[in-house]
Amino acid sequence: MRPFVRGPLLVIAALALTACFEDPISEHLAIDVDEEGIVQASVSVSIRSEPVDHKKMEERLAAVRDAFESSSDSWSLRFDRVSRRDDSRALIRRRHEDELVLTEVRHAATMPGDQLSLFFSDTGLQADLRTAPHFSDLLIYAGSSARASREQRAEFDRHFGAIAEALSRYYLIADAFYAYLDETPDRALPMLAWLFDDVTEGNAETDYPLSASEDERVRQMHDAMVAVAELVSKPLEGGFTLNELALLIHDPFPARTSVRVPGIVLETEGFGPPVEGRYRIPRLDLVDAFAGLDSRWVAPDPLPIWLRAHRGDGTRAIDLPGMAQSRTRRGVPTTAEVERSVRAVLRHPSVYRIRWSPSSDEGPRAAPENEG
Repeated sequence: MRPFVRGPLLVIAALALTACFEDPISEHLAIDVDEEGIVQASVSVSIRSEPVDHKKMEERLAAVRDAFESSSDSWSLRFDRVSRRDDSRALIRRRHEDELVLTEVRHAATMPGDQLSLFFSDTGLQADLRTAPHFSDLLIYAGSSARASREQRAEFDRHFGAIAEALSRYYLIADAFYAYLDETPDRALPMLAWLFDDVTEGNAETDYPLSASEDERVRQMHDAMVAVAELVSKPLEGGFTLNELALLIHDPFPARTSVRVPGIVLETEGFGPPVEGRYRIPRLDLVDAFAGLDSRWVAPDPLPIWLRAHRGDGTRAIDLPGMAQSRTRRGVPTTAEVERSVRAVLRHPSVYRIRWSPSSDEGPRAAPENEG
């Protein structure tokens, strides 16, 4: 009989990671189009309130707060460029230690649909809202991102090799981890439960005791994932994380963007599947790039699932029994292969399109296609 011991104590490290893994500034843009072609743009910005042990990042966050306080921030400038109505803006402060700190900003206004391009004119985006008797189209043309400086691009390139090396090591360990599960399929659920114990509501320590060798395998996997997460999220010389630099360089959208349109959606291009009626534009940060590598070398890939859960934007519960039942491994990539693959995933479509028909329209309708 296999000797069992207590499982690995991963929770302390995970808690430390959770506190620092989220980007220090998180921005969301919701675009709502009404039947008259009027657009409401709603922006929410969250700014980390906890102190950061990095001078450049602290200075950057202070400058961002000052810009919002004086209405000289990028979102205020975007709204100022358009003929807006119903303008509302809220600055939300929370007490941290002995002072009130700006931690959240909400800004919303309506504008004519033909002014969306003007709204986005400081980015690499152009928008076109077209209406016809039986359907309407919103097209967003995405050029190269204009949001990163030459110095930021150079800084990203200097540090990207370390990410590729950490990912290559992770895939080496993941291949061995899945090979062991292939040999002992009855141990797949216990070991996966431990691997994800810090982001699920389970109680792996009580429910799934591990042997000493299994304990070590889970520790190696967890350590490899933490190594990637720390490289993605630690502040660099310029005060940005590598994840933030990836967004500035590769993603022309200035925020996580979603679109809601009236009526029945007929076709989409470039958008992800709808969530509660909103069509989301996939981001081009490193975490989402890692998700784009899923099934290339291991499937399902634990790393992006775990990272997204830590970031709080997992779209569904983690299906541990499903992962335990179905696994695939396709070899171990070299560091160069990983680097080429991540850079390829960071390329965005040139056009994002959504077509819809008014729900009251009885005219001809195209068959839905390409939903996400």
